[in-house]
Amino acid sequence: MTRMQKIGVVLGLALVASFTLLRATDPPLLRQIRDITFDEYQRITPRKFENTPVRVIDIDEASLREFGQWPWPRDRLALLVQRLSDMGAAAIAFDVLFAEADRLSPRSIMRDVAGVDPTLLSRLPDNDQLFAQAIADKPVVLGFGLSMDGSYKPPVKAGFAFTGESPFNAPPRMTAATPVRPQLQINATGLGHISLNPGTYSATVRRVPLLLSDGEQLYPNLALEALRVAQGASTYIVAAAPDIPDTLTSIKVGDFVVPVTSSGELWLYTSPDIADRYISAGKVLAPDGPAPEVAAAVQGSIVFVGTSSAGLQDIRTTALGENVPGVSIHAQTVEQILSGHFLSRPDWADGMEILLIAVLGTCLVIVTTFVSPAVGLAWGLIVTALAFASSWFAFSRWGLLFDPLAPIVAASIIHFAATSFRILVIDRERREVRKAFGQYLSPSLLHRIEHNPDALRLGGDDRELTVMFVDVRGFTTLSERLQPAEVVRFLNTLLDALSRHVVANEGTLDKFIG
Repeated sequence: MTRMQKIGVVLGLALVASFTLLRATDPPLLRQIRDITFDEYQRITPRKFENTPVRVIDIDEASLREFGQWPWPRDRLALLVQRLSDMGAAAIAFDVLFAEADRLSPRSIMRDVAGVDPTLLSRLPDNDQLFAQAIADKPVVLGFGLSMDGSYKPPVKAGFAFTGESPFNAPPRMTAATPVRPQLQINATGLGHISLNPGTYSATVRRVPLLLSDGEQLYPNLALEALRVAQGASTYIVAAAPDIPDTLTSIKVGDFVVPVTSSGELWLYTSPDIADRYISAGKVLAPDGPAPEVAAAVQGSIVFVGTSSAGLQDIRTTALGENVPGVSIHAQTVEQILSGHFLSRPDWADGMEILLIAVLGTCLVIVTTFVSPAVGLAWGLIVTALAFASSWFAFSRWGLLFDPLAPIVAASIIHFAATSFRILVIDRERREVRKAFGQYLSPSLLHRIEHNPDALRLGGDDRELTVMFVDVRGFTTLSERLQPAEVVRFLNTLLDALSRHVVANEGTLDKFIG
C-alpha cells in the first residue's frame, strides 16, 4: 500500500463516517426524502377501495346550496342523526367541532332582543338541547380539536389497559382541547380528537395519530373511537415495548389489533378518492326521506359526518398527491383497519439503513482504491439494484417500509469521491512513472514500479548488474549492398527478436544507436 493509497483510504473512511453520522441524526431533509420515496411506492400500488362498511356523510356543495351555508342549525343535525340511526348506522362520528352554542337557535336569537318576556324565552326551542336529546343513547362520537389556550380536557369515554412499559409519554402531547358543549359531551357515546398531523413538518398526511397524551391520560382519535363504539367495546388495550420506555407497538380495539409506530401513529395506506365513499348529506335530509340505495349503504356502516366544500377549508393532501376532505382521512383510517392492509416501518429499520451506509461505503472505498473504479462502480450498481428490489418487494409483499435511497445516495457520493481521488492523485503518479519509463522497462517491472513508486529515489541502489552491448557485425558492408527498405526490414527483425528476450527477462533497453 502506497502512501497516497493510505491517504485515500483514510479520507474515504472519514467520508463514510460523516454520512453514517448524518443518517443517524436523521435531519428533516432526509426524513422528507424518505417520505417521498414511500409516497411513490403507494402511487404505484395504492390500497384498493374494497367497499368496507364505512361511509362519509358529506356536507358538500349541493347540500349547502339546498340547506344554506355552514354552520347549519343543530336541529337539522339532530334530524341527520335521527335518520342515520333509523337506517341502522353502526356509529355516527362528527368531524365537526361543537365548542360554542348554536347562534341560530331561536332561543339564542331572541335572547339578544331587548324587552323579550323571560317566560316566552324559556318556551322557545333550544337547538343545542334538541341535538343533545337526539344523540342520547345513540352510537354518536363527537370530535374535539387541539388548543393552545385554556385548560379544558375532554372526558374519556373508554377505559385503557396497558402491557409493557408506561405509554403516557409516547404519543404526541396535548396541553388543552377545544371545549365540547357540556350536554353534548355528556350524551355522546364517544369523544375523539380530529387532529390529523399535530406537530409534523409536512402538510401531507402520511401518519395518523391514533392517540394523544397529556402525560397522565390517553385520548383516542375520532376514527379509533368510532370503531370502538361500532363494536360496543369498552376498553382499549395498548401494547408497549416490554423493555423500552415510551415505545408503543400496537393498539387493540374490540376484535382488531392495529400496528402503530413507537408514538402510536398509524401509517396511512391510502386508496384513491372515489365517489363510492361519499353520500351527500342532502340525500339523507331529503324531504321525502332517504332513497333505498342510501339506506342500504348506511345500514351497518360506520359513518363520518364532515365536509368536502372547499370554502370550509378542511382539505388535506394524501400520499397519492390528492387533495381530499379531512373527514375522508378518518374514514380511510377505519377502512384500513377493517381490511387489515397495514404499512409498518420496523423499529430496526433505521439501524439497518445506518449499518448499510457504513458497510457499503467502506467496501466501495476499498474496492475503488485497491482494485479499480470500474469494479467498484459495477459492484455498487449491483448493490443499488438489490436495494431497490428488496425494498419494493418488502413493501408490495408485506407492507414493510425500508428506505433504499439514503444508502444508495451516500454510496454514490462516496464512490465518486474515492474515484476522483484515485484518478487525480493515485493514478497520476502511475501515469508519470509510465510516461518516464514505459519505453524502456518490461511490463512486469513497470507494474512493480507503478505500485511502489517509493522505490524510485534519488541516488538509486548499489546492485550487481549485467550489461549487454550488441553490435551488428559487418553492418556497413551489408547496408551498402541492400536497398534502404531492405535495411529497415532487416533491423526491425533483428531488434525485435533481441528486445523480446530482454523484456521477457525484465531487462531494460537503454538505447538504440547507429
